[in-house]
Amino acid sequence: MLQELNNLEGTRFCLVQMIVLDQDTQRVKLVPIHGVAKILPDRLVVEEPSGSQHVVPDSALPSILPSDGTELLKDAEHYVIVKIASV
Repeated sequence: MLQELNNLEGTRFCLVQMIVLDQDTQRVKLVPIHGVAKILPDRLVVEEPSGSQHVVPDSALPSILPSDGTELLKDAEHYVIVKIASV
């Protein structure tokens, strides 16, 4: 699967964390992480300008899409939304 994503290497990427705040009311919080996509031998990461790296879960790889230009995505060329359960 990662070989199919080689075209993402070095592109502007937004990993959007969708944090579930309340399951019953379906309230969520969207937290965008902007950076550059890096293809490593075993995973895709988003590297922020600070150098922090965030792994894109394998389960989310098929959900990567081209940016639709919304304000949340800023200048990202591609994005993915990853659901995170509340704690």
